[in-house]
Amino acid sequence: MRIIKIEIPLKFEVSSINSYLIDEEPLTLIDPGPFSGYHIKFLEKALNNYGKKFSDIKRILLTHGHTDHGGIAGYFQKKFNTEIYIHEFDEEKITKSSKEKLEKRKKFFAPLLKKDGFPDEVIEFLINFVGDFYKYVFKAKEINIIEDESIIGFNNFKLKVLHTPGHTSGHVVFIKDESIIFSGDVLLKDIFVTPLLEFDECGNRRKNLLSLISTFKKLKNFFNFKWYVAHGSDDFDKKKRIKEIEKKIFEYIKRVRENFNPKLSVYENFKKFYPDIDREKLLFYISMYYGAIDFI
Repeated sequence: MRIIKIEIPLKFEVSSINSYLIDEEPLTLIDPGPFSGYHIKFLEKALNNYGKKFSDIKRILLTHGHTDHGGIAGYFQKKFNTEIYIHEFDEEKITKSSKEKLEKRKKFFAPLLKKDGFPDEVIEFLINFVGDFYKYVFKAKEINIIEDESIIGFNNFKLKVLHTPGHTSGHVVFIKDESIIFSGDVLLKDIFVTPLLEFDECGNRRKNLLSLISTFKKLKNFFNFKWYVAHGSDDFDKKKRIKEIEKKIFEYIKRVRENFNPKLSVYENFKKFYPDIDREKLLFYISMYYGAIDFI
């Protein structure tokens, strides 16, 4: 099994994403990155350096549906009939148009914040903030749904899917035998990847922070594996890193619980807890705060 790491520059807060080319039949890309003219040219050149063309890629596996991971997948599908595999909870991130995704934000996200006292200008900013990322997604039309314990077959080996919700509700990792894990954003060396505020099709808020804690328990079975992470280096102690994050999460939940006043609105409690926040980080702090509220 030959694995080729392709580090793709990003124009987001995170500076790059690690895409992985599995040079076995069928030729497969894991997390090929965002869609833009620049990224098409970069990825095309990178593949050419290894003697591959876009048309050679038969399959794309996505650890989750965020723009920086799967935005370009729909482009491959339309141009080269490439198959796309993603968990059903993240499917809409790559199959719905920008307009459809914004409408869902307005339908579920906005009313929750409005009910909890957030000002209209804050809600509007957050919707537009998220909408800015949608332009880096080429809409996919047909996808293959994967779930926990799905098997992805190659000519000479198999990858097993493990559902690892937290960062998103549909995040997965791909595992080979007792040796390799393609881990996406589930655990990173220098970044805590926020469990984001998400909703199901009925408008129910997904409890992603709670899910992340459960996911960490699953990951403890894979400390001795070779990790292929989506951002940065994989050169870190996985067990130690999980303990660090778990400690910070439970300390955070404790502080939110101790400071939460049920006589105040969620927004009033939030502003009291975070009196001054960079607007670019507002969504991440709000997501964490709602996650902590699930423990109150």
